[in-house]
Amino acid sequence: MTVFGFSLVLAAAFCHAAWNFLVKRINAGPELIWLFSTISLAIYLPLAAYILILEKPAFGPWEITFMCGSATLHLGYFLLLQAGYRKGDL
Repeated sequence: MTVFGFSLVLAAAFCHAAWNFLVKRINAGPELIWLFSTISLAIYLPLAAYILILEKPAFGPWEITFMCGSATLHLGYFLLLQAGYRKGDL
């Protein structure tokens, strides 16, 4: 593994641990999910617009189905994670 790859893994681990620590400390509900989603949208929107405009990817029914399924799974994961943090130590 290169030093750059290892650095990315460490940065991702730090971000994940920091996020989980903050979620546990805040003890918030679905409003935190909305806030997190809004911030994520603001961060990723320029990249998504760039890709949509320049590369013009084709989205068929399968692609849209998988995108909706992924969004649903992530939403469920975040809501269940917060519920778990509210009820006990994880």
